[in-house]
Amino acid sequence: MNETISKSLCGYFAQLLEYPVPSLEELTKKCIFLLDPLHKEAADLLKGFNFFLEQTPLARREAIYTDAFEFHSPSFPYVGYHLFGENDRRALFMTGLKEHYGFYGFSEGTELPDRLSIVLRFLASERDAEQMEIIDWRVVPALEKMVAELNGKSNPYKGVLQALLLALKDGWSDGGKE
Repeated sequence: MNETISKSLCGYFAQLLEYPVPSLEELTKKCIFLLDPLHKEAADLLKGFNFFLEQTPLARREAIYTDAFEFHSPSFPYVGYHLFGENDRRALFMTGLKEHYGFYGFSEGTELPDRLSIVLRFLASERDAEQMEIIDWRVVPALEKMVAELNGKSNPYKGVLQALLLALKDGWSDGGKE
């Protein structure tokens, strides 16, 4: 697959998993457009999310986002939290990410470095074997836990997480699989 498309998808998913903005519908449509020929099932999940966006005012979207990703929610959007819990191993993981980001001149701004949207933004800007290990060994296992925790719960962001997980597991992110 074209590496530019792969990076674009990481960037779009990063934006979809951040606090809702008025342009979220347009971002979702762009992501669906890129994803549809690569992974139909993942694109269909995003189409369901887009339907939710079309039917829901921004203030309600914000409340639903907060419900999905607040600290005590099962889908708390921090990779290290899902892998290690709240302990020294997560702190070491975040320190390693921060150093890795610095090596590439990437800044996470004021967010914690293990926030899923920040990791995806980084992957949208850089791509090499080490970054692919971040996806395989860190992002995919964390997403699997997040999605499993949301089973039986009704939240439109579950579809976004499932779409991202499906697409990552099937390899669109590798920049080279056809």
